[in-house]
Amino acid sequence: LTYARSCAEAFDELTTAEFDMQYVVVHFAEEGGPLWSFPADLSEASVAHAPRHSSRAGVQALCALEADVFVPHMFCYPGLTAYRGLFGVLGAAFLGSSAEAQALVSNKGHARLVMASAGVPVAEGEVLIKNLKETTSISAPCIVKPCSEANSIGITLVKTDDLLQAAIDTAFALDDEIVVERFIPPGREMRVGVLEEEDGSLRVLPMFEYFMSSKRPIRTPEDKLATDDKGLPTGLAWAKGSRKCPADVEEALAARLGEAAKRAHVALGCRDYSIFDVRIDPEDNFFFLESSLFCSFAPGSVIVTMSKATAEIEHQALLRTMLRRAAERSPRHAKLSAKVHTMKPKRAKVVA
Repeated sequence: LTYARSCAEAFDELTTAEFDMQYVVVHFAEEGGPLWSFPADLSEASVAHAPRHSSRAGVQALCALEADVFVPHMFCYPGLTAYRGLFGVLGAAFLGSSAEAQALVSNKGHARLVMASAGVPVAEGEVLIKNLKETTSISAPCIVKPCSEANSIGITLVKTDDLLQAAIDTAFALDDEIVVERFIPPGREMRVGVLEEEDGSLRVLPMFEYFMSSKRPIRTPEDKLATDDKGLPTGLAWAKGSRKCPADVEEALAARLGEAAKRAHVALGCRDYSIFDVRIDPEDNFFFLESSLFCSFAPGSVIVTMSKATAEIEHQALLRTMLRRAAERSPRHAKLSAKVHTMKPKRAKVVA
């Protein structure tokens, strides 16, 4: 809800005039869940008082909405995969990459192999699998992390070999597959974003830089998410001055990073946009660490911030373009187009 609320609060008059916004909340944590609700808006009061429905009744109500486009904000694995697949079954399009692409990049071990096969540099490393392969030939200093956790949960920078097994045990406590890879010393850490244009070409956006140091050599969960006293995320977290967009990147290095990001975007089957975490060593050799295919389209989200840094792409204009393009992918739009349907006279239904 944190991501979705930030997105909805930023809708301007042009966006709400063109699109009929409706909301669906899936409540995983409730007893008997997941339960579904359909609040009028995403305020705390509306969400709290909206009637709850079983999954079966929720899907039936979702069908009755006859939505043209979904804007998924569920960041958990089922939300990134199963629920996106459900949208396709219902004949509605959605912003972002397919369930299959999300499943691929959600496993860091699988994603790094696909990127490497496309000629994208990745750090030397290997995947360990619980009960099958639990030892590594990679020595310290190295990074150990679960394959399928997000926001750096379970990551350990192993500085000496005597600490390696403890790091492996920590990662295996969270996932049956883990990645052990050579530590790339600072250097720099960048996020490279790719945006699909109207004509299908790929545009590399201004890059983010996260400032690392010998005292703070990697980004941890505390660098990425603010949480409440229950450990639930309340928003993004970063220290003032710890990042910059647009980053100051020498032209030749930026060109190399951009070409590699485009190759990764295509190889991973990304759609609409993609984000890549990249580590650059002191000699300007770069290594792609992982990818993210999630964007909340809130004002402070990564793709929106990168796009605004071009000085050409305004936040809500970007969202409207994305919604129109997604609507054109839906089977409903294809049928309506045969009747010379245009989106202006009848607002497209968007479900967040």
